[in-house]
Amino acid sequence: MDVETKIARAKTKLILQNPFFGCNLITTPISEVGADITRTMATDGKGIYWYRDFVERVTEGQLVFTFAHEIMHILYKHPLRQKGREGKRWNKACDYTINQILKDSGFELVENILIDARYGHLPAEVVYNKLAEEEDDGKSSSEPFGDVIEPTNPDGTPLSDVARAELEGQIDEKLLNSSKQIMAGNLPKEIKDMVKKLLEPKVDWRDQLLRYVQGGDQPEDFTFSRFRKATLETCGTLMPTSNRVGVSDLIVLHDQSASMQTEEHQVAFTELNEITSTLSPKSVTLIPFDTDVDEDKIVYYDRGEEIEELELVKNGGTSIMPCFRYIEENGLVDEDTKVIVMTDMGIYDYPQGDMIPDYDVLWCNCSGSDEKAPFGDTVLVKSDR
Repeated sequence: MDVETKIARAKTKLILQNPFFGCNLITTPISEVGADITRTMATDGKGIYWYRDFVERVTEGQLVFTFAHEIMHILYKHPLRQKGREGKRWNKACDYTINQILKDSGFELVENILIDARYGHLPAEVVYNKLAEEEDDGKSSSEPFGDVIEPTNPDGTPLSDVARAELEGQIDEKLLNSSKQIMAGNLPKEIKDMVKKLLEPKVDWRDQLLRYVQGGDQPEDFTFSRFRKATLETCGTLMPTSNRVGVSDLIVLHDQSASMQTEEHQVAFTELNEITSTLSPKSVTLIPFDTDVDEDKIVYYDRGEEIEELELVKNGGTSIMPCFRYIEENGLVDEDTKVIVMTDMGIYDYPQGDMIPDYDVLWCNCSGSDEKAPFGDTVLVKSDR
């Protein structure tokens, strides 16, 4: 059987056996490439690229799996989410997040693909960081299957923000159209949940978190509500002070309670670390709590230091009032300080009335629910795989 016939048969088989994947596949450009691009298959979110030697040596069933594998990368927007991460490790992280789902779906797997129960239901960003730790310890030597490639323009230059947004919209449209076929196929719960999550209308919580933190030392404008006393005394002139766009200090209250959801918590922590490393707040204070503040585990980070994720101890309930008391008693806030609470929202003692803090508070809801705090702003963390 020649290669082109083999590909046509595999596409037909996927359409008949898994209409959801098949519908996505027939709307995705597929083209042959050389070994300089991939030695198996690859995707940049815009199309699927195959290597002749690979197609020749795998079975028809394994080729069906490979097409579904690449479609999953596209729907999860893995090429767009790479954002400069090291390519090989990012490929491995993305493979871990989808291969278990495809295995459970009954596909005929290609030999030696990456499957690990520890990583099968974690977001790719979280798996990426865990793989980095394993590589540092010399524990990881496995190879990714296929290639996830950051999309570029025809001349190889990076996509503009407008072009990236346009590609994301095309992927969402592809998903909306193919989701009509869900009930026609015998899809496992994990894939149905994935589709449902991607279809949910939502504000990008990462953008909300980024806008909230907004570090930096450059003034946006000036105000006379506070003035420089020294210039008044020495020059006889009233000079304004600057209103800063950014944040000088950041306080992160880290919920350690028994009901904390690990997946949403990990992806929120990963995103927070990326934002702080980019925007460089003056300092970060990480305060763990459950029914009280765990003062022995409070960690202080200066500008530029990487924030290490705290292990979830999973103790009892969740009480937030001790945190606010600790902050005020130790004078940790000023007018520029931002406070982030990473929690599952299972808090039984939200402050009321005069007890509500007079500083900014952002709640990262890591429960997967739509619950919002009674004051401040709430970000609903979504664990996109």
